[in-house]
Amino acid sequence: MKSLRYIIVLITISLSSSFINPTYSTHIIGGEMFYECMDSSINFYRFTVKLYRDCYSGVPPYDDPIYVSVYDSLEILRVQFGMVLPPDDTLENNTYNVCLYAPVDICVQEAVYTEYYILPPGRYTLTYQRCCRNQGIVNMSNSTGQGAGWDITIPDPAQAAYNSAPYYNNPPPTIICLDVPFEYDHSATDPDGDSLVYSFCTPQDYDNGIWGIIPNPSGPPSSNVDVNYVSPYNAAYPIYAPTDPFQIDPQTGWLTGTPELLGKYVVGICVSEYRNGVLLSTNMRDFQFNVAGCVDDVTAGFTINTVCGNTIEFNNTSWHGTDYYWDFGVPNTASDTSTQANPIYTYSDSGSYDVTLIVNKGLFCADSITVPISAAPVDFSLAFIVNKQFFFSPPFGVQFTNTTPNLNSYNYTWYFGDGTTEQNNDTSLYHEYLYNGYYDITLIAEDTFTGCTDTLLMEDHIFCTGGTIGIDDLKENNIHIHPNPTTGLLTIEGLAGTTTVYNIYGDLVATTLSSTLDLSNAAAGIYLLKNTGYQGKVDAQRVVKE
Repeated sequence: MKSLRYIIVLITISLSSSFINPTYSTHIIGGEMFYECMDSSINFYRFTVKLYRDCYSGVPPYDDPIYVSVYDSLEILRVQFGMVLPPDDTLENNTYNVCLYAPVDICVQEAVYTEYYILPPGRYTLTYQRCCRNQGIVNMSNSTGQGAGWDITIPDPAQAAYNSAPYYNNPPPTIICLDVPFEYDHSATDPDGDSLVYSFCTPQDYDNGIWGIIPNPSGPPSSNVDVNYVSPYNAAYPIYAPTDPFQIDPQTGWLTGTPELLGKYVVGICVSEYRNGVLLSTNMRDFQFNVAGCVDDVTAGFTINTVCGNTIEFNNTSWHGTDYYWDFGVPNTASDTSTQANPIYTYSDSGSYDVTLIVNKGLFCADSITVPISAAPVDFSLAFIVNKQFFFSPPFGVQFTNTTPNLNSYNYTWYFGDGTTEQNNDTSLYHEYLYNGYYDITLIAEDTFTGCTDTLLMEDHIFCTGGTIGIDDLKENNIHIHPNPTTGLLTIEGLAGTTTVYNIYGDLVATTLSSTLDLSNAAAGIYLLKNTGYQGKVDAQRVVKE
């Protein structure tokens, strides 16, 4: 199935905010027409018109409806369409240069009109006309007195049955930056796969004295005439660019050039379709290039927010950047980088780091900033006490008291070292142990506002030496104590770290870093001697005082 699509693109910028209808307008700055055959069995076509206008000062508003005419080969009017105004859209102000951005006073809207119709076989020409163009166009004389006219041919079926015209792939550029090389993809697509050739061409005018400001119907194709360019401008040299004149690749539609004078320029681009060397139709896009001074003041900047201790959230406050490169300042590594706009990074160690942000890295408009930051682990100053640490016989109970500052700011989870846990936010809680052994106590707190956590681990904090299992079975004994029993003075061999002594009630009796320990003043009885090495290794033995 072939299709017939017909689109007109008009870019409109006006100089008055008053509503004028119908009278001379200042909103026509370009257009495009094409068609598509939707059903070849009945010659069913779709016609489309795209219109563009200045968001801020286009006068008048979009026409509703617009009038498109269809003439036969003898220029007899066969069909007239009154296309209803569709919803409009706003085009992006793309400078096609990552280092430049457009002034804020340029804004172009797009509206796409469509109509469907069944045409009997034959050769036809579609036309659309509208007056008038903007004032102040650099390359035209009396621009406000000149209108815009478009026509496109549907070839005779004997030449190309059920043809569809080519259409441009991208909307026209809303802005071209002064003194900056410009590149733009002005390519088109032909639904039938016909060969396409691109070229500059002369935009069309018509006699609005005869056909009117809003022709109804639009005149025949012979009523369209070339616009009046002023020297040195013409179809092949439409924009002032003496150093790097604008050119269009005839095979790809790639448009290049460097404008050197501010202003508004009317430019015509044609794409012609050929089949077997025979010209079928030409789609002429007539539109207004706005050459303006663009800004390249890219500025790098960021702020930080500590998420949880060593985890930092970086908030990008840069101006007019398109890509970002972060170096988080960790020495001797290349993995501390990110290309996200607003990254989050967790430092493995606390300390001070020089964080660098490069905006538009590798481009002439690149900017960078380096800011020193500090990272520190989460520290809630977790603390707790117990009523007793040493026991001689299970089962036994321990009273835990949470002494953490700002107690109510956190949710707490307790790990008692015997495989049981408890979530408890109370100041005090009780836990019963069923077996003898050494128990690590872990307290984890979660900040109720930020979700950050901190952990306190107390190794071998609770211990019991009684029951059926002897203490020698519970811990490796890498120390040797003698004499045992003792009347007072003990010698400790293999000592490393701190040695503590507890009575049978779990009360601390003595502490030493020395290899000797004097228990002369201790009452006769059984004591537990516990040695905690520098790497946390625990050894324990019973000591008998006579």
